[in-house]
Amino acid sequence: MVRARFAPGVEALVAWLAGLPGSVRACYEAGPSGFGLYRAAVAAGLCVEVIAPGKTPRGPSDRVKTDRKDAELLARLLLAGSLTAVVVPPVEVEAARELTRAHDACRRDLMNARHRVSKMLLRHGRGLSATVDMVGGASSLALAPAVRADRERVDVRRSARGC
Repeated sequence: MVRARFAPGVEALVAWLAGLPGSVRACYEAGPSGFGLYRAAVAAGLCVEVIAPGKTPRGPSDRVKTDRKDAELLARLLLAGSLTAVVVPPVEVEAARELTRAHDACRRDLMNARHRVSKMLLRHGRGLSATVDMVGGASSLALAPAVRADRERVDVRRSARGC
C-alpha cells in the first residue's frame, strides 16, 4: 500500500497513479466532486472504481472517520473484492442531473423567500392577497390591509372539524 496526499484537481493524481509500477487498481467513494477523476483515470488506461459510500462495510465500533482510515479501509476492501461500485453515468446524463438539482435548489430558495416575505408582512399586519404573480420575470406583490378575516376563517374551519 502506497500513501500520498494531493491538491484538488485530477491531473496530478492520475499522473501519480500512472507512474506506479505494475498493474494498478484504485477506488474512491462517490461524492459531491462528481466523476471527473474516474473519467480522467479511465482515459489514461487505469482501472478505477467509484464506490457507493453507503454500501461500504464498516464495523459497529468504527465510528471515527478520517481520510487516512477511510483510504486504508477502501484499499483493504478493494483487494478483498468487498466493495460495491456505482454505475458512472455518461457526461450528458450527469450534466442533466446537475441542472435538475440546481433548478430544484432555485425553486426551494424562491419558495423560502416567498414564505419569509409573507410571514414578515403578517407580523406587520399585512398579507398577500390571493397569489404572488411572476409575470415576465418580475414579481408583483399585492398587499391586503389586514388579515383578521383570514384568521377568523381559519378558526371557523378548525372548530367545524372539531380540532
